[in-house]
Amino acid sequence: MRRLLAIGWDVATCLNVNFPDLSPEDVGPLTLARQGPGLIQGLQVETRTDPRALTYHWISFRRGPRDQGPESDVEALQAGNIVVTPLRYDRTDEEAYAILAKALPR
Repeated sequence: MRRLLAIGWDVATCLNVNFPDLSPEDVGPLTLARQGPGLIQGLQVETRTDPRALTYHWISFRRGPRDQGPESDVEALQAGNIVVTPLRYDRTDEEAYAILAKALPR
């Protein structure tokens, strides 16, 4: 962590650091990785009724194996490494945004 902090970062930089579930002597090196798509394959929304007869929605994720791509954080973590991934706060899907900008009136 000291090595990462000593680099100095812009205020908008967010470093995601993941540690493997291993004993310290078994942990691999600090590894730079890209954020993979993760293990979520979709989500499911169930409409339920609570004990007061009020409706609410329960969101759950379907998980399973997915190809993570080269240099992925998931694969590096599974290999036993400490993984650092620089992230951005803006997670807008720019391609989908461009399509919607053409399709929706302004």
